[in-house]
Amino acid sequence: MEIILSLLYIFHQFFDSNIDLFYVFFVFVIIKELFLSKKKMRFRLFIFIYFLILYAALQIFSLEYVNLTKLVVYILKFSINIYILIYLIEKNYLLKKLSKISYIISAFYLILLPISLAFKSELLWRLNDIANIYAKNRLKYFYVEPSELSFHISIIIIVLFNLFFYQKNFKSRIITFLFILTNSIILFMSAGLGGMIYLLISLFILISLYIMKHMSNKVIFVSLLILCLIILSGVLGDLQNSGFFQRVTDIVNGKDSSTSYRFNTSFTVMKEMLKDTYGVGVGFGNLNTDYIRNKFSAYGLVDVISNSFMYFIAEGGIICLIALILFITLLINKIKFTSITFQLPMLLFILLYQIGGGYFTNPINWIIYGVIWTYPYNKNISNLRLG
Repeated sequence: MEIILSLLYIFHQFFDSNIDLFYVFFVFVIIKELFLSKKKMRFRLFIFIYFLILYAALQIFSLEYVNLTKLVVYILKFSINIYILIYLIEKNYLLKKLSKISYIISAFYLILLPISLAFKSELLWRLNDIANIYAKNRLKYFYVEPSELSFHISIIIIVLFNLFFYQKNFKSRIITFLFILTNSIILFMSAGLGGMIYLLISLFILISLYIMKHMSNKVIFVSLLILCLIILSGVLGDLQNSGFFQRVTDIVNGKDSSTSYRFNTSFTVMKEMLKDTYGVGVGFGNLNTDYIRNKFSAYGLVDVISNSFMYFIAEGGIICLIALILFITLLINKIKFTSITFQLPMLLFILLYQIGGGYFTNPINWIIYGVIWTYPYNKNISNLRLG
């Protein structure tokens, strides 16, 4: 099962982000589990779907235009994601295998690295990227875009960092350390700036928390050494397109249009959508339609709202804003001191990444939410080990 989940993690966007292989996998899991799972689990899923459909019906009757096909697809995707969360909370399976899955994924990433360098094909790269003026050739592996590679690999790096700090075996630590370095090089070759920045913030928090919990000169030295090596690997990875530092400079000086669109324009568009619909939202799955794009183009909407939380609120309205605040509060409440070096940096990364972009209905988000939710049940963080 670990190999299947690892391959899904690498290839789940192979066809398209809307034809996510994790959806296909969990549809089969749902069919199986609905007949075998506890009544409590089925009841939770039923209650969620019931209220989701009820609210969708309200949108249909109150809005002037709703694309029914997109709405139904959205409800199905969202329901699968909620099931993923419930499944992981109930089964607590993935947590037990997290270290092994991270090793397998890292090994696959490492195997793909020399292949991608030897054969610069459009299957593994985004070549002559017209959307990014800072890096024309960006590594993406089998994801829909390079930023998705940076997102996926950053999650693995956070897991590996926790493994490295808490592993007792020297050989295992060396392997983990090498995977951290190679994954960092791949991360910088993707030129996914959001993933890099949010990862560095999360790692800074992770290392700070670890130092506070295990204060010693050795811990401080090793932590700083690893951080310096990651930055060095980033510089080496950046040599191939030398756009990272230039873009950081432009962001600081307020010259990066992409960053402005993600935050300023997205907030303005979301606010106007809520005003126009009296807080109901433009309809689940409806934002990505020609009708909505044309209607709100005057406020700067070009394609979609890049900020995934604002996207969710714009489609779902005030109700979804309240639900989002409650859900994040519940996740924060699940953080325990014994496992804070894993839970807090991982939650921080997921939230920051979705503020900067990403997809709210990306099943990876909900898998990570499930892992964060259940992590305290692992009595001691040192239990996170290979095998």
